[in-house]
Amino acid sequence: MKTSIITILISSLILSYSFVLCQQTSLQNNNLSGNIKSVRETEYSIPKQGVNIGQKTIISDRKTTYNPDGYKQKSSIYKNGELFTYTNYNYNSKNIRISSQEFNANGSPYLTITYSSNSDSTEIEALYNRDVQKSYDDQRSSIDVEFDSYYKKLFTRVLSKSDYKGYILEEKYFTQDTIQSYKFMFKYDYKYNRVEVKYYNSSGKVSWRKKIKYDSEGNISEIKLFESNRMAMLSKFEYKFDENRNWTRREETKKLYDNFFSDNLNDNTVITTRDLVYY
Repeated sequence: MKTSIITILISSLILSYSFVLCQQTSLQNNNLSGNIKSVRETEYSIPKQGVNIGQKTIISDRKTTYNPDGYKQKSSIYKNGELFTYTNYNYNSKNIRISSQEFNANGSPYLTITYSSNSDSTEIEALYNRDVQKSYDDQRSSIDVEFDSYYKKLFTRVLSKSDYKGYILEEKYFTQDTIQSYKFMFKYDYKYNRVEVKYYNSSGKVSWRKKIKYDSEGNISEIKLFESNRMAMLSKFEYKFDENRNWTRREETKKLYDNFFSDNLNDNTVITTRDLVYY
């Protein structure tokens, strides 16, 4: 559980917006302005201590392309500079997302997600078809024996609830045997900035939560992470911007607190760069 905290913190910022299928464009949901065609975002981790002090290690490298209407069209993930996987997104005539297909770098299928919702899209169900995934290991190498023990632990169904504007209030993740694996709860301020995230484990208890502050332009300025209701880490953010006031560089500095449950956290500085291409 503890080893997945950083992954969850990162992915929650991505996944938690992935079901906002109406009301706002993908660009607006990500606080991006202007007629953007693509964003290549690369994240580096830089240790402050130890034998690798000062050395940059890429921890995430993703490119997202948008259609002229501002909706996410394709996302690509790179490893060591090479394409690792890509996902295409499909919408109906009302720009509501209805499905997505993930492919391996060679174009072979990997994962399909289908979305359905109630009439006002405040309740959304996402179904993950992981059948093809079972023929690959976690490095996307083809295997003869199904990697079933690994995939049994992954969620196959996500239920989300949002308000009438499309802002996510709750996400529940279920495994293939319909057991709730975990849950996220979200709170917003009057500007609809997400100011709190709570992560509930399979026992229904809060494992961690984070409090988020923003600057006047809606960029995250501070995150406080609590584990077992005790302060575990404080992150502060500084930015550089382009002429459209979209940030092109973000630096996250961390401070760790004495917390028994946060042994696997680190205080590495995280630099994120963005290469934005406009229409």
